[in-house]
Amino acid sequence: MYPHKVMRELIRIAKPNALFLISLPNDYNILMRIYYLFGVKKSTSPPFTIVEEHQHIHTLRKKDILNFYNKYLNIEKIKYTFCFKNYNLWKKRGMGILSFIFNFLSPIIPGLFARTVGVVGTIKGVEE
Repeated sequence: MYPHKVMRELIRIAKPNALFLISLPNDYNILMRIYYLFGVKKSTSPPFTIVEEHQHIHTLRKKDILNFYNKYLNIEKIKYTFCFKNYNLWKKRGMGILSFIFNFLSPIIPGLFARTVGVVGTIKGVEE
């Protein structure tokens, strides 16, 4: 996908007072860093962006996500969350507390603990 084209089209078809609720994955969260440290290959779905100039998939950091949103939206609220993909399986293994701790730490150290960065915002440059 081409995120800038998608955002421009969403803004083009949206009403001037539209409220956007969007989230993107933070590919540099602690779980992925631990997998990388121990050489564990995890199958992940492709991230949202493709770098148009180089035609390759670009993994996103928290900073990249917020810069992208800020280019198009007046950000009103940012929500950082951490949740295991198979939470019930992790809970059965006794790791539910780990998810709770990571989710608690997500807003404090979002670059490390947030798996998802979500924003609420309005179209930039539109006066109410």
